[in-house]
Amino acid sequence: MNIRESGREPAGHAAHRRSWRKRRTPLALVGAAAVLAVTGTAPASAGQSDVRHHAMAEDSAGTVKSGPAPLPAPPQMREIDFLLGKYTCTYDVPGQDRKKTFYAHTTRKLGGHYYETETLIPQDNLRGRQTFGWNPVDGKYFTQFHDDWGSSGTTESPGAEDGVFTFTGAYLLVRKPAADGHAVGDRATVKDEIKQLGPGHYQDVQTLTFDNFTFSLSYDCTSGKAGHGE
Repeated sequence: MNIRESGREPAGHAAHRRSWRKRRTPLALVGAAAVLAVTGTAPASAGQSDVRHHAMAEDSAGTVKSGPAPLPAPPQMREIDFLLGKYTCTYDVPGQDRKKTFYAHTTRKLGGHYYETETLIPQDNLRGRQTFGWNPVDGKYFTQFHDDWGSSGTTESPGAEDGVFTFTGAYLLVRKPAADGHAVGDRATVKDEIKQLGPGHYQDVQTLTFDNFTFSLSYDCTSGKAGHGE
């Protein structure tokens, strides 16, 4: 029977094991374990303080104390506040003499650390979601996109230059939705040039490049019009 099966360890093994763990456990893993414990995705070990208990701890007089204040959102996020709210966006359909409309609703998430845009294109019954965030390590904005057809992609931006936020990255674009989970799609590089034109008004010029051709779409977005609900 081995040590784990017997539940006992020879004298000196426990001390050696604790010493080895102190030397070998990276600080990043310790931090990750703490995050998991806070979010409840990993059980707290025996003797660990319960975060929920800490947040509602009582002092000797019986007064309930609140937990630590949440970490403030990066100040860089405020630079894209013009995206917040409900917008109606129109754009010209390439090769056709008509416009198309979609609705965008952007809200703050996780205390403003992220902005999340939900979109709806009624004509295609297509719903999408794009998350904006700030990368504090590389000093860049980033986005993560996906929709219910199965398209997805990521982009990043160094910030505004002459009032324009330029996001570049790559997308996988599904041509048509498929109920069986198998669809035809295209991989493309993408560039979004987003600029505030005034209060409640911004423009996004999106350029998509495929293997053998490139085309652009200009989205004109204004608030205060009927859009999709909360």
